Amino acid sequence: MYGHALFAPFFSPWVLKLALENSAIVVSPDYRLLPSKSGVADVLEDLKDFWQWTRANLSNAIECQYPGTLIDLSRLLLTGNSAGGYCAIQLALSHPNDVSTTAVAYPFLDPKDDIFVKGPTVDEPTILRFPFKDIPSKDAVVASIEEARKTITSKAELERAPFAVGATQHGIFDAKIFDSSGLDRPDFVPMERIKSGARLPRKM
Repeated sequence: MYGHALFAPFFSPWVLKLALENSAIVVSPDYRLLPSKSGVADVLEDLKDFWQWTRANLSNAIECQYPGTLIDLSRLLLTGNSAGGYCAIQLALSHPNDVSTTAVAYPFLDPKDDIFVKGPTVDEPTILRFPFKDIPSKDAVVASIEEARKTITSKAELERAPFAVGATQHGIFDAKIFDSSGLDRPDFVPMERIKSGARLPRKM
């Protein structure tokens, strides 16, 4: 729901360190942020486009900017945190033979978990332990979702964080944001894909 490809608070320093140590190229894509017209289906469509562009055009793009620089797509690490972890795992499940390894932190693996469908119970802490007084009301969250859905965006700052927390706290994240079209497709959920036999790259 917020962040972007070069959003420093979400960019893990270890990724840059690893890239420098291995003369690696970091490719950090933007994608449509939620809430969007078709929910996570839009994100997965953008991931598919990104994968195809990387395979077909990345080498030429690098050569144009840095003549003589070659890339080796047989040594590919997918990484990400939270929603980025979701994207990395979804790509890894779709292309396990083309990915060397995956390194993710607290990835969004089960968006159908009760916490996203119903919200926390009364005896559970608030989402991300936000002070309850700082969580927007359900009506305010719904209004923000409807407003955000009017404009396609791939970049947003931290001001959206309370609404992401609020959507989950009020038990509407799945129905109003993630799977807002009600498609309920198993391929939206990495855990369901794994249970159905999809496999990850050998190294994790």
